[in-house]
Amino acid sequence: MDSVLSRLKDLLRYEGEETRLQVVYKKSTDRESGKTLTSYNCYVQVHQRGGVPAKKKAKKKKTT
Repeated sequence: MDSVLSRLKDLLRYEGEETRLQVVYKKSTDRESGKTLTSYNCYVQVHQRGGVPAKKKAKKKKTT
């Protein structure tokens, strides 16, 4: 996996004004127990820019 991730520079050509590259590399977790496993997940996605805006965190209203 590490040898593949070292080649991510080759994927940077997909990053530009119209597209963005999203890479996630993290340890796997068991769905049922939530425990961290010894394996890893890697997701590489190319997204079109300007489509759906990123979700913003909702601001909490102050209660008086």
